[in-house]
Amino acid sequence: MKQGEGFRFQCNYQNNEDRALRFGTSATDEMCVLFALIWNAGSERDLPSQDCNITWVDSSGVGHAAEVGFPRAPQAQADLCVSTAPGDACRACQCGACAAPLIKCATDADCKPILDCVQGGSTDCTAVVDAHSSAVGLLFQARSCVEASGCAAACPE
Repeated sequence: MKQGEGFRFQCNYQNNEDRALRFGTSATDEMCVLFALIWNAGSERDLPSQDCNITWVDSSGVGHAAEVGFPRAPQAQADLCVSTAPGDACRACQCGACAAPLIKCATDADCKPILDCVQGGSTDCTAVVDAHSSAVGLLFQARSCVEASGCAAACPE
């Protein structure tokens, strides 16, 4: 491929189940994954970092890593997200940057139990993750956005 070129990757499924089919780690979940290896074939022969995880897809269907930046949340979404912890500067920063994936996870029947377990300070959420594995992708998207949000100053550990 030449500089500026790209490709699209898409999977289509016929879901014969009476439940939503999403990405997950269980054999009953969707697992459409594209693995690829790319590098600059020029004079540099060192393989660059391959740590690129697609965490959101734009309106053209192009996937982006969290490091590229998530689209800013519409003000109504940010306000809804912040309403769960008014006056919390950390939450306000994270909601301003990541309201869409945070709300999507918090309102999803499978993502919310994992989110509650992780945010509750549990050291072992394995059973919850196993029971709700189809939501791991949603949780990863929300976490990746928060980590890339630049809110570290507002969010003490």
